[in-house]
Amino acid sequence: MRDASASGPSRRGGGGGGGGRGGRGSRQASSVNIDSPYLEKGANPSSMLTRTEQMMVDNERANGGGPRARDRANPMGGRPSRGRSNATSDVNVRGQAFGIRGAAVRGKGNPPPVAELISGGKGKGRVPGGGVGGAGGAIGAAPSQQTTGRTIALMKRFLQSRWDPAALFLNLENMATDPILAEEGLKPPGTPGAHKDINRALFKLCKELFPNVTTVSLAKNDFKTLIPIATMPEFLPDIKNLSLESNDIKWTRDLAFHVGKFRSANTRFNQLNELVLNGNPVHDNAVAAGNEEGYRAEVLARFPQLRMLDKKPVSEQEHNFASLPGKGQGKEKGGASSGAASAKVEVRDFPVAIRPGFAMDEAVNGVIAAFLSKYFEFFDRNRDSLRAAYSANATFSLVIVRSVPPRAKHAGYIHTMPRQRDLNWRNYKDVTDHNIMQLGTRSASKGFPRGPGAILATFNKFPKTTHPLTDPSKFVVDGWIVPNAAVNATLSMVSPNDRSSGAAQVEKPQDILFISVHGEFAEAPSQGVRSFDRTFVVAPAPPGSMAANLGWPCVIITDQLTIRNYAGKDAWSPQAQQCTPAGAPAQQGVPAATSQPAQQGQAPAPGLAPEQHSLAVELAARTKLKYSFAVQCLADNQWNPQLAMQRFEELRASIPAEAFDP
Repeated sequence: MRDASASGPSRRGGGGGGGGRGGRGSRQASSVNIDSPYLEKGANPSSMLTRTEQMMVDNERANGGGPRARDRANPMGGRPSRGRSNATSDVNVRGQAFGIRGAAVRGKGNPPPVAELISGGKGKGRVPGGGVGGAGGAIGAAPSQQTTGRTIALMKRFLQSRWDPAALFLNLENMATDPILAEEGLKPPGTPGAHKDINRALFKLCKELFPNVTTVSLAKNDFKTLIPIATMPEFLPDIKNLSLESNDIKWTRDLAFHVGKFRSANTRFNQLNELVLNGNPVHDNAVAAGNEEGYRAEVLARFPQLRMLDKKPVSEQEHNFASLPGKGQGKEKGGASSGAASAKVEVRDFPVAIRPGFAMDEAVNGVIAAFLSKYFEFFDRNRDSLRAAYSANATFSLVIVRSVPPRAKHAGYIHTMPRQRDLNWRNYKDVTDHNIMQLGTRSASKGFPRGPGAILATFNKFPKTTHPLTDPSKFVVDGWIVPNAAVNATLSMVSPNDRSSGAAQVEKPQDILFISVHGEFAEAPSQGVRSFDRTFVVAPAPPGSMAANLGWPCVIITDQLTIRNYAGKDAWSPQAQQCTPAGAPAQQGVPAATSQPAQQGQAPAPGLAPEQHSLAVELAARTKLKYSFAVQCLADNQWNPQLAMQRFEELRASIPAEAFDP
């Protein structure tokens, strides 16, 4: 805009009138196109001078003269270097005049955040862009105001182009490649370099423009968490359908709308019925690992009101489990319970009573007791002594669950038990963790120690432990025999006479024994307490084998250990069982086996796809409509379960009694 080579008189003032004033006037005529969109009609082009240029002109006038004409024509030639800044006042740099590309340091001349501009400004009378409104503010203020209006207009134009009024659908997919935003260099939420307030500004405009929006798609935006859209529930709390398909969300913990600067901790969607997470690692990894059921349970724990998840109906069982009531918030006075209550930790009732330890008979119980007491004693004192207890082809896997269980948070063990704060997970950094929810790109089938040597080498990387073997109340054990024909496990043992050659004898036992142990141990050096789960698959020790000679009643084929933060022992204590005695009716809200709806065995109506049949069964179960009426209701509402349910509620009073199951 100030290029001396532009059309008009040359830098030396030739052809445009000589003298100081003439040269200055010529520079103005050549520097700014009078038809520039940045100028109001009839405005003086000199208003486009920067603050530094204006000061030089004012000094020239005050001193009755000034530098030579060519210096006046190019005052930037001797301008000192500008300090570093994240924002610019040059209106030709589109999209940056208000710091949208990065959070600029606020100060005189620096713009307020986008959200502040859209909300009407909080500048205490200051014109956006610097200066005092109506009182001789900065010369650059007027262009800044116009650029502010242009930015708002740009965002509105972008949103209008993505709005489908017939479907009440707002399509915010793949915003980074939108040509309207790219035209002005405006970076959308989640894009590197986007302004920290852009998501608040965007969703506030959504609320103002589309107050009745019901469906929003944020697919293909490369979101790794929901932080880029943290203000969405604040401004659009009543949306019913949300798609986050094909983003980069890896963990269910990233599905939380974190408490931000502008929102309260209780902001949630009020009526969200459907959520789509297909194409995210959190979904795809769980499905690939065969843990879709666990993944859905975790998502529904965060969004218990959902009726559709990943384009599949939420079953009545899933919904009931996610909606189970909590036990309250603990004691009102003192200790960690009140702290947990103030943190609003959610604790659910388990829908089935947890029974004490189970064993098939006394003989099995005796084998389990002898094996476990010997095993844990050696594990605590001398792990190398466990070599004979493992088959030559034995495998071991470790799972570490680092999150604190809700019940442990509620009980406040970390505050009430000594040395719990001294525990850390660094002691396990050299051991391969096979927690499928944290595998990332690692293969789930690699990293398993095989054979006694590799397993004991792994054990020796663990910190020292102490299991409270003298207190049986701190353990619960289950054991049962399984015919090996269903498992096809093999036992590989090295004969004591063939130890030098290393030759192993492979046997296929007739039966195998599953042993499941839940308990706790103290971990050195802090002696803090952790909870653990351990599952052994064992077979009888062959006569004459090293294991049999050393007094082991059985040999380990598979060993899986899960280590967790301490969660207490109440789950299997006698006091815990009193709340749900044997023979008691099922808890309220949990369907008993005899209360399953009749439609569970309903044959699909002719011409229905399996998905449509599933939706009809689900609607019939929720509304008590007969299956045929549920099909009709869905068909009349384009097979949209949310719309069908809404229509049912509207017409419930007028539906004849014969439409319902007796």
